[in-house]
Amino acid sequence: YYYEMTIADALNAELGTKVIVSGTVCEINSPWNETYGNISVYIIDEEGNKLLCYRMDTNVVKGDIITVTGEMGEYNGQEYLGLYPYLRYDKVSEDAKEDFLVYDPKTNKFITLEKWLDGQKIT
Repeated sequence: YYYEMTIADALNAELGTKVIVSGTVCEINSPWNETYGNISVYIIDEEGNKLLCYRMDTNVVKGDIITVTGEMGEYNGQEYLGLYPYLRYDKVSEDAKEDFLVYDPKTNKFITLEKWLDGQKIT
């Protein structure tokens, strides 16, 4: 079961806790890697709490507001969300819409965010 919580609460959660957190991409820790299909970024909340999202499977850019689901871990004393956290779309830049992949349960495939948004009713 995944628990929706703030970044601050996630940073204080026990290792292995499955969390859902939201924040703004404030720093690219490791750029998009075409070979492995992942990126590592820091997200920040309104209180200034930062969380590393390690090896995220979706390409994002600084300034994107994202919600990420993953398991809390630690490496060299730094807590992070990973491995391979799953990104849920909140707001993503226009430039990233073609690269951003989302799972479409109707087709059981990953499709671009742009195609997914075209098929959704936004209310």
